[in-house]
Amino acid sequence: MPPPHDGPGRDERSDPLRVAAIAARGFHDDPVMSWVFPDPIDRTAALELSFERLALRFAARDGRIDVLDDACTALWLGPDPPPAPDEPTPPSDRPWHLLTPQAMERFSVLGAAMEASHPVEPHWYLGVVASLPDQQGRGLGQRILEPVLRDCDDRGVPAYLESSNARNLPFYFRLGFAPVGEITIPDGPSLYPMWRAPGAATG
Repeated sequence: MPPPHDGPGRDERSDPLRVAAIAARGFHDDPVMSWVFPDPIDRTAALELSFERLALRFAARDGRIDVLDDACTALWLGPDPPPAPDEPTPPSDRPWHLLTPQAMERFSVLGAAMEASHPVEPHWYLGVVASLPDQQGRGLGQRILEPVLRDCDDRGVPAYLESSNARNLPFYFRLGFAPVGEITIPDGPSLYPMWRAPGAATG
């Protein structure tokens, strides 16, 4: 499995706090994250904590974490990740009160729905890709994903993701992903699972 990539244009300090800061701002207006955290005032801080925890979980499972130009981040799990360890916990000075019982219940519902639809065939799983709002439209998303997609093509390995925003589907189409149904969250928004066969067109 390729390690976190720090080639030209990438920031080698792809630590959980930096990843969380980018992802939280990139997902602030996301339909699913807005459902989990309805209050827009506290949402960024709550998302920072949530994405920090997610980055720690991916790192604990030998995931790949990339940061590009301090403005875009991507989190991947490889085809054969080790089992999930005990929940990693960020330092105690984080704003834990923002992870309300309602938010944690919605995360639980979301996770169960995603797990039920997750393919069993070995694949690269794109858990997160996000850019800072004022940096979107610069091609950062494609640039940060291309190294793993090239590796998928070279090794004959598919890739999978769940898009939480229908507006992003054309972007994934251009990278060779194809829709494989819809994940409906009870009393919540939908997610759009997508599968990329190795060798699918990119660009």
